[in-house]
Amino acid sequence: MRMNRKITVFILFSFLTAAGIYAQSVAPVVIASSGGEGEAGGIHIQWTVGELATETLTGANMILTQGFHQPHIIVTSIDEIPDTEAVIVAFPNPATDYIAVEQRSGAREGLHFGLYDLQGRRVLSGQLEPHHTSLDLIDVKAGTYFLHIYDDSKTLQTFKVVKNR
Repeated sequence: MRMNRKITVFILFSFLTAAGIYAQSVAPVVIASSGGEGEAGGIHIQWTVGELATETLTGANMILTQGFHQPHIIVTSIDEIPDTEAVIVAFPNPATDYIAVEQRSGAREGLHFGLYDLQGRRVLSGQLEPHHTSLDLIDVKAGTYFLHIYDDSKTLQTFKVVKNR
């Protein structure tokens, strides 16, 4: 009888102890020399120093990353349909006071432009002249912008423009 009681207590103790033990955990764990996280201005950043192996492999339709911190990637495409008739150039770049936009061949009427900052806000917009248009940048703050050239149905070309001063 005493032996049965010992076995019962042992089995009961084993079950109660096993309830609090997690045999296989799927929580991410990293062994590194340093790391941390912070938040400022609505941006949250996490970092790790000293991971033993990190690599990014890129394939035709996939990206495989190795490492503790996995990026949350949002892919945005720029729908730019090349127009073989029109050759459009924008200069000087970097610019200070103006940007000249020229249609060097296949000049067309009805083209428009939009100058956007890095947050996607439109800074300037208007209609292009058939051969040469000068965009006044005096009131535009220094920074990086995207100049979109488009017609009524599609974007023809996008330029990255740097404004100094």
